[in-house]
Amino acid sequence: MSYSDTISFTTDKVRGITLLPESIIEESNINGMQIVMNLDSDTFADTSINPANLTLNNFPTGTTVDSVDYIDSRKATIVLAFDYDNNIENGINDANISIAGSEVTSNQQWDSNDITIYDEYETPRALVNGLGGTKGFGEHTMGTQDDFFETVDLTSVFPDGVEFGSGVYTQVDVNINGALHFGNIGDASHRALHQLGLKKQPALLLRLSGQILVCIDQPKASQMSMTAMETL
Repeated sequence: MSYSDTISFTTDKVRGITLLPESIIEESNINGMQIVMNLDSDTFADTSINPANLTLNNFPTGTTVDSVDYIDSRKATIVLAFDYDNNIENGINDANISIAGSEVTSNQQWDSNDITIYDEYETPRALVNGLGGTKGFGEHTMGTQDDFFETVDLTSVFPDGVEFGSGVYTQVDVNINGALHFGNIGDASHRALHQLGLKKQPALLLRLSGQILVCIDQPKASQMSMTAMETL
C-alpha cells in the first residue's frame, strides 16, 4: 500500500526587492522622493523600466510613480509624485512596491519590503549618521577643552567657498560650544578679542555641548554637518 499526499500553499507576496528611500518619508517630502530599488535575486530585462509596471501598495492616495531611472542590472531609482490635494491623516508602516514580471529576466513578479510613511505630526527627527568616523557622525572629532576652537577647511567640498551673509568663505572656525564662525578668526589673541565682542565675524550660534564631531563631505551631497553628543 502506498500513500501520496500533495501539499500546496500560496503567499500573497514574493519578496525580491529591497527599497532604500533617500530619507525619512513624510507628507512634506513625498513629492519628488527618490527611492533606490534593488533586485535581490533577479535582473532587469532591459535598461528601460516602464513606471506603469510598478504598483504602489498601501501608499497614500494621490501618490504615483513619476519616473524610474535605470542604474545597473539590479538597481534603479524610483521618483515619486504626490498630489497635495490629498492629506496623510495617519502614518503608514506597510507601504511597498511590486514590479511586473515583464520588467525582469525571470518574468516573476516581485514585491518589496515594507517602508514607513509618516504624517506631519509623527515624523521622528533622527540624527543623520553614516558619515564616517568611529561613531558614524564624521571623521573629525574635536577636542573637549573649554572654549576650544578649531579651523575646518571647506574647499574639499566647496572649492569656491560658501556664501554666507555678504561674504564668501573657504573655512569656518568651529567652537566646542556650538558656534560656527565663518572665516578664520585668527590666532589666540584674535579669538580672545572675538570672545570679548571686540572682533566681529559672521557666525551661526547653536546651543550645543559635549563632544563635537564634524563631517564636511556627506554622501550624495556637498554638505557639512556638525553633531554634538549632548545638547543644552
